[in-house]
Amino acid sequence: MEYSKPPESFNVNEPQGWTKWKQKFEIFLLASGRSEAAEKIKVALLLNILGESCLDIFNTFPENKRDNFDDVISCFDNQFLPKQNICMETFKFNNIQQKEGQGIDSFLTELKKQAANCGFICEKDNCKQSYADRMIKDRMVLGVLDKQVQRHLLRETTMSLDKMQEYCRSIEVTLKHVELLNTKEETEEINAVKFKFTRNCIRCDTKHEVRKCPAYNQTCEICNRKGHFSNLCFWKNKQRNDEQPSSSNQPSSSNEQGKKASEVQKNVKIQETNCVETEVDGFDNNDEKIEEESIFIFEQKQDSNKVSWYENIQVNNINIRFKLDT
Repeated sequence: MEYSKPPESFNVNEPQGWTKWKQKFEIFLLASGRSEAAEKIKVALLLNILGESCLDIFNTFPENKRDNFDDVISCFDNQFLPKQNICMETFKFNNIQQKEGQGIDSFLTELKKQAANCGFICEKDNCKQSYADRMIKDRMVLGVLDKQVQRHLLRETTMSLDKMQEYCRSIEVTLKHVELLNTKEETEEINAVKFKFTRNCIRCDTKHEVRKCPAYNQTCEICNRKGHFSNLCFWKNKQRNDEQPSSSNQPSSSNEQGKKASEVQKNVKIQETNCVETEVDGFDNNDEKIEEESIFIFEQKQDSNKVSWYENIQVNNINIRFKLDT
């Protein structure tokens, strides 16, 4: 059955995997109901699963070490497990730090694995009690990445290793929730930005964002100028107006001049602003050209006690009095 599947044959070229392979074999014995089998049967199962290379190694063991399962395992331990330098392993343990992005569970597992190589066993009066948890607690406090968590753990001197792990987990989950909430708020704030255009653009007859006019760099087939579609050509409309027949009763020169001035003044759009820049019909003041039919004048608000500045400017050979701003 699947739950009693034996491990793969052991690769003698990778001796560092022996400890985990031995653990898998012990699980297999327990799952298959053979953990209480006779010693020779367990040895036979072990050699059968280990493979031919390990059988050759087994044949080098002393005769009195081949029948007992624990003796055979001990001989393989001596074969595959390197002689540990306790001082060096302890040095590695004392230099373990929580890495950026590493969860507290992963950090604690790394500490426990390394502590198993350090021989944290009390040798006094043949005590044989492990003090690995105490060493892991100390290294956890010194190596944790979050300084606020570190300060809290330093205050709680009587906290057990399990309680320390539980506390660090709760902080880790809380920080993830806060980060998720902040990300959601930023996304909603960005999505709330909308562009509102109340008028159609005079160059393409559509509504669009600033500097995103589809007529930009398009050449008009009528006037060969860039920046507008042919059906919205300013020159076409001007020619059409010029071709209209004049009335039989021609007004006097002065009356005609006054009428044109009045019409131009109606087309003049004066916008009082507190800044120099402004945008009109989806085009800003950095556009290359502004047609001569549209005149935009920008006036900065002046104090009431200051004298206004006016000048006469000719537009289409007509003198018009403009209010100027410095």
